Amino acid sequence: MKRDIDYYINEFADGLIQQWNGIMNPDSKRADIRKQEQRYSKAADKLTATEEGVAAFTKLLNHENSRVAGTAAVYLLETSAEMKAVECFREFAKGPEDEYAANCARLRLADWEKARQAKPVTLGDYFAIPLEVGGFAFGKVKDKYGRVGMLFDLLRFHSETIASMAVLRETPVLREFITDYDSLGNQSWPTLGNVPLANPPEQRTEKQHERERNATMMRLRPYIGSESLLPYIEQVLREANLLN
Repeated sequence: MKRDIDYYINEFADGLIQQWNGIMNPDSKRADIRKQEQRYSKAADKLTATEEGVAAFTKLLNHENSRVAGTAAVYLLETSAEMKAVECFREFAKGPEDEYAANCARLRLADWEKARQAKPVTLGDYFAIPLEVGGFAFGKVKDKYGRVGMLFDLLRFHSETIASMAVLRETPVLREFITDYDSLGNQSWPTLGNVPLANPPEQRTEKQHERERNATMMRLRPYIGSESLLPYIEQVLREANLLN
């Protein structure tokens, strides 16, 4: 049976509220909490799939429950209602320093501003990684998880100078890493060129990006910011006898 938009609006709000009630109840079962998360996540995917759904979804930005309004804003950041979601965060951010909703809103706004100012990261980008011990490692962007991070291949190569694209394109992969966009976005890891991926990943919703990111985090360790990742990259290069 086809569901209407109002149904998914109610599913989103009620699923989120019930999930939070379960989290706060020590007697709740984890499976029940997970079920409520699946309810509101599925509803959000349905609502953001069409402009009509997005228009209805924006009404939840004024919901009396701050968690419903704030979570709706998170999903709407990747839609045509992006600026309405930002305004919602700005209103929440005016709250007291110790208020949960206000703190979450400030963090979301900071991430949004950073994403706007950063150089776009593109699938297939090759980049250099200046190492603390000297010289450069090199990587290639393999996947992107919405606003939450990127997966890249570390190439089996180390050089005292920045290598050419001709060399890098023929260099095999050493291992994968998952991290944030910061170092590529601010160009402390300079982009060297781009070669489109032969098999690019399918488009995904923000929630699907988050799930995929979480699964990749469990598979690849560590998951830390790009600026803190250098010792691990150097260790991998040493283990491959590419670095003394």
